[in-house]
Amino acid sequence: MALEKYLKTKDFSVSKETFELLLDDRIDLLVTNPRPNKEDLAKYYDTEDYISHTDRKRSITDRVYGFVKKITLNHKLEMLDAFDIQEKTILDIGCGTGDFLNVCQQAGWNVTGIEPSEKARNKALAKLRKDTYVYSDVHAFFEDDFAGEVKDFDYKQSYKQTKLYHHSEYELKNVEDEVLKFKEDYTPEHKTYQFDVITMWHVLEHVHDLDKYIYRLKQLLKPGGVLVIAAPNYKSYDAEFYQEHWAGFDVPRHLWHFSQTAIHRLFSTEFMKVVKTVPMKFDAFYVSLLSEQYKNGKKNFFKAIYRGVKSNLKAKRTGEYSSLIYVLKNM
Repeated sequence: MALEKYLKTKDFSVSKETFELLLDDRIDLLVTNPRPNKEDLAKYYDTEDYISHTDRKRSITDRVYGFVKKITLNHKLEMLDAFDIQEKTILDIGCGTGDFLNVCQQAGWNVTGIEPSEKARNKALAKLRKDTYVYSDVHAFFEDDFAGEVKDFDYKQSYKQTKLYHHSEYELKNVEDEVLKFKEDYTPEHKTYQFDVITMWHVLEHVHDLDKYIYRLKQLLKPGGVLVIAAPNYKSYDAEFYQEHWAGFDVPRHLWHFSQTAIHRLFSTEFMKVVKTVPMKFDAFYVSLLSEQYKNGKKNFFKAIYRGVKSNLKAKRTGEYSSLIYVLKNM
């Protein structure tokens, strides 16, 4: 059996429903089970507490999030500007209320966004130039019915039918050598839209059909282009300490829970190679603050700061930070 029970947790912020996390130990990937269908997922985001869909600054947590976001926006832009890219076309998937796109646009990038939430999408468009497009779904770029297939929602039964299962049986020793086996003009299919950079800031864990989505990313990214993914890391100290109360699990909005091994293996099979990982040190504090509330019923800033410091110190040795940014190159 590919999947085994890892732990039980619950949706602390919206539904209070219980979910289990299943482990594929061959690639260190956790899967949320049961997985809501696409039509039902929206209700789990329908709350003012879902902070990436709002610009509010009412609570202390909101203010902390807003303060950290301003700092990280500049760091993200510095990271992009360091890439050796000429045309500077960027697609930000899960762009929320558009702050990152706005910063990029003001710095001379040609920006496009994807945001499923209509409310957040409208806020984003209000901040951007009128000729900017923000789509509701990645499949909007294509004229096929690739997204039409629906799988069984119980992953204990259906996981073996997905491409993800076969990723775990396939190991690329050297991505560059494998790419050389293909013709120079190899592409998954003819692409109309291509981007120099695609960013997904804490988004990959939300996508419904992960194997299809990774294939779409390959289609949209130029050869030699850069894919930037930020994701929680369930191998971190704060995840280990808080266990089922760890805010990084955020079920069922987070359908997948990645380790560094999982990211490397999942993307290498589409010939995208991780060339750099960057820690997101602020996440250890913010996630610990929410986790304290889930565990003890109230926010405790002092405990959250202590756990955040301890997590970052341990990660300095292990490399397992609360969240990581993966920089991948399209081979």
